[in-house]
Amino acid sequence: PLLQFYSQQYKRNPDNVDTLNNLATTAMLLEASELKPYELAGKAYDKAPNEVSVVSTYAFALYLQKQYAEALKVIQKLPPQALNHPSVAGYYGLILLQNGDDQKGKTLLNIALTTGQLLPEEKKLFQQAAAK
Repeated sequence: PLLQFYSQQYKRNPDNVDTLNNLATTAMLLEASELKPYELAGKAYDKAPNEVSVVSTYAFALYLQKQYAEALKVIQKLPPQALNHPSVAGYYGLILLQNGDDQKGKTLLNIALTTGQLLPEEKKLFQQAAAK
């Protein structure tokens, strides 16, 4: 239902960055590759490269494509206070783990899991990563 909602919103207003970003994130979490979520995340990033949620989504897209070093570069462009925000901390934690920083990565995953309002798919993803 959420994916359908964002798809409909996107069809109505394809230039809205928030809608583009929400559709990309949801499609990645639900593995809806037919929607080309990596491309959507890239489009959103091109339009709003300083928007915290957009940067986080684009970094997650790079992470899913196994471009871990590039994902780290992208997400670390955010200000430090944004990196500790629960909605970003989980994705940053995933990226740090893949780049070899297990301690900080797990700390950030824990922040996301204990203080954030997460989608069920995010919660599962972060819990699996923290358990490794």
